[in-house]
This record gives sequence, C-alpha cells and structure tokens, in this order.
Amino acid sequence: MLEIQWIQHAVGHGGFHTGHLSGPTGGHFHWAFDCGAKRTAKFETYLEDWTRRTSLELDWLFVSHFDMDHVSGLDTLMSRTIVKNVMVPYLNENEFAYLLLQEIARGNLHRMLFELVADPTSFFVSRGAGRVIFLRGGSPETETVRPDTEAPDKQKDDRGWFTLINPQPKSFSPSQSAAGPFRPVPPAEIRGGPGFSTSMQPC
Repeated sequence: MLEIQWIQHAVGHGGFHTGHLSGPTGGHFHWAFDCGAKRTAKFETYLEDWTRRTSLELDWLFVSHFDMDHVSGLDTLMSRTIVKNVMVPYLNENEFAYLLLQEIARGNLHRMLFELVADPTSFFVSRGAGRVIFLRGGSPETETVRPDTEAPDKQKDDRGWFTLINPQPKSFSPSQSAAGPFRPVPPAEIRGGPGFSTSMQPC
C-alpha cells in the first residue's frame, strides 16, 4: 500500500511544500515544491529550523516559477539538504528580461535571483544537485519537437552539457532596424579634452 504525506508549510505569501511517499516494499521518495516567501528573514529562520529537524535527501526539487517569493530559500535549502534532481521552467530571453524587470519594480532583485535565473544549471549543480531538467511550456499543437537523432547546436562543454536551441533564432539584417535603413558611419574622431583621443570606425 502506498502512503503519501504532503505538507504545505505555513510560510505566508510564497510557497514551500514537501512530500513523502512510501511504497509497500519499503521504498521511499521525497520531494519539495518551491522554497520561498515574501517575508524572507522570517522564512530563513523557519527553513533553517526545518532542515535541522529533517535530515533527509530530496529525490526531486520542483520550482514552479522564479518569482522571489517562491525561490528566496533555495540557497539555504541547497546548502543544508542533499538534492538529487531539480526541475525548473525554461525561460526564453524575453521571459528572462521580463522577470528581472518585474523583480526590480518590486525591489526584490538580489544577486542570488540573478544567478539562479541567468544559469539555473550552474546554480544548482554548483550547490550539489546531480541533475537539472528544464520544463518548457506550450501545447503539443504549438511546440516544435526536435528529433533525438538531430545533432546538437553546440558540442559538449567542459561540464559535459550539450546545447540545443529551440526555436532557432531569427536572422536579422541591418535594413530591418526600426531606426531605418543602415548607413555606414564615416570615420570620425571624438576628442574629450587634453590628452584624450578616440578613433571611431564603422563596424
């Protein structure tokens, strides 16, 4: 008989949920869903106490989205708990920029958040995670799935990661600029005062 325990921690505005599944043969599965709160200082105290009382390894950590009130405790969680696998949403460049602007407007742009969103793989792997999976939104009708046999866009890097770019970036020509047709800039010299001289050439 399967036994499932699901705890929604009372962290206020934010989200921190943990779960435990026990199988009939004695197997165990532990997971966490989001880890953050708007009242970050109070949540940090709660999280430190929870990790001190709960000595377990997380098989999976699921991150629903990167709003600060759902990820503010990830640094503490990763430093105090073994996390084997992490699943995070995939963000394209527009979503990345929108998230940063949104958090700036809220006054929540911290270095940890920028590091997390800019490179989730490095963030979690450098903190001990064994694997990071990106979950992309979309429906089967609109998403283009690349075949497994298709070669990667970039070969393995020093971490052993392949890179697949989907969708492919659009080509851009200078004539498409909103500022009008491209015109070469003639050589010019900009003088900024005594002893200062910079030559500017067309790219």
